Amino acid sequence: MRLLAPEFIEAAISVHHGYHRLDPWLLEEQVVSSVELLDRPAAWQEAILHWLTLLQEDLGGAYYLLALPGATLLSDRPHAEARWLTERVLELASGIREILGPAANPGFAGGVMMIAFTELDDYDPYVTHHFPDGEQAATGGVFLDLPVPHIAFPWPSSGQVNRVLGHELAHHCVAHLSLPLWLNEGVAQLVEKRLADGSGGPFETAAPALDHERAERHRACWTRDSIQAFWAGITFHVPGDSSELSYSLAEILVTLILQCRDGGAFTEFLRTATPEDAGQAAAWDTLELDLGEVAATFLGPGNWRPQRKAIRTLQQTDPPGFPAPAGLPPPRVPR
Repeated sequence: MRLLAPEFIEAAISVHHGYHRLDPWLLEEQVVSSVELLDRPAAWQEAILHWLTLLQEDLGGAYYLLALPGATLLSDRPHAEARWLTERVLELASGIREILGPAANPGFAGGVMMIAFTELDDYDPYVTHHFPDGEQAATGGVFLDLPVPHIAFPWPSSGQVNRVLGHELAHHCVAHLSLPLWLNEGVAQLVEKRLADGSGGPFETAAPALDHERAERHRACWTRDSIQAFWAGITFHVPGDSSELSYSLAEILVTLILQCRDGGAFTEFLRTATPEDAGQAAAWDTLELDLGEVAATFLGPGNWRPQRKAIRTLQQTDPPGFPAPAGLPPPRVPR
C-alpha cells in the first residue's frame, strides 16, 4: 500500500542540471500533512526509492540499484564489482563507528546511500547543483547532506576506496553534528588515514606527517586576518595553497587536541562545537583548551584565537569571505 500519493512525490521532485532532484522541505510538508507519525519514515523511504529510480533513468545505460542491508549503491559496474565495493563500504562504516565511538551518528548504522559515476561528464553536473554559483566539488568524491544524505563519487580504483570513501563516510558519520568546517575536515582527514593504513580502534595520537617545507608554508601563510578566514571555513574553498593548507592545518589541530585530551573529552567537544565561534567555547568548556593556544603550539606566537565577530562577518559576506583574505598566497598553478 502506498503511503504517499504519486502526485505528492512528483510535486517534490524537479529536474536541474539534467538530473531529478528531491526537494526535502516540500516532501516534508507532504509527509506531515498526509501521513501518520509512525508511518513517516516509511513514506520518506518510498519517496527516496522513487527518486532513485528516476536518477537511474537519467543516467541511462546499464545503471542499476544494488541494495544490501546497510548500504545502497547506484552504479553501472558489473555486479561482482558493485557488490565488492558495497561490502567494503560496510566494513569501512563499521571501522568509523569504532573510531568515533559515541560521537557517531546513531542513524548512520541505518544505511549508506551511494551513487558511483563511471564518467566525469555525468558526475560533474550532478554535484555542481549542490554548490553555490556552480562551484565544482573535488572529483574524488563528495558527501551531500541534502536532500538525502548520500555520497557521490567517480568509480574509484581499488587503491582509492579506503581514502576516498573513508573520508566521505566520516563526514556522513558526523552529519548530525553542527561542526565548524575545520573540525569536520580534520576528523575526516584523520579517519581517512586510519582506514587507509588498516589500523583500527580509537584515534591514535601520533603527529601527522609534516615535512619542513610544508611547515614553513603554513607559517608563511597564516596571519591574524587569514586565520579568522580559516576558522570561518572560508579558506577551504579558495583553490590552490589556501585550500590545501586549510585541510592540512585542520588535521594538525585535531591531532594536537587528541594528544593532550582523552577520547571522552574529545567526543564531548565534537558534540558541542558550533561554527559561530569555530568551537572556541566548546573547547574551553569540554577540553579546557584555548584553540588559539593550540594553534600557537604549531604556528608559533601570535593572535590565533577564533574571533566570533570576525567569523560572523566573513560568513555573512556574499559570496562568503571572497576574495581570499590578505596573507594568503595566490593559488599555485598545477604542473
